[in-house]
Amino acid sequence: MATDSRSVKSAADDALAPDAPYEQVVERLEKVVSNLERSDLPLEESVLAFREGMDLLKRAEEKLRASEKKVEELLENGKTIPLIPDRSSGEPVKPASPRKSVPPAEDDIPF
Repeated sequence: MATDSRSVKSAADDALAPDAPYEQVVERLEKVVSNLERSDLPLEESVLAFREGMDLLKRAEEKLRASEKKVEELLENGKTIPLIPDRSSGEPVKPASPRKSVPPAEDDIPF
């Protein structure tokens, strides 16, 4: 039986590494969605592609939540936390002092 050149690649063909960056996960998810939108996709391949898409979506959401958490930690209480401690001095690294916000003047136009 001849193989259809239009058939979907198996998940193993485009498998992403477990630590693949967010952008690669989303790119692969977009390909899976594009394949699912084809009307000539056999049912079995559709189900496999749907499963892969759901797994990719979960991975992307986890990566996004982790990044959001890092940003929240950095902005917590107006403090910034150094991502890479300065160990050259031998002193422990202290978080930076809180940023003071300056209220806008009455005539400040935000646009």
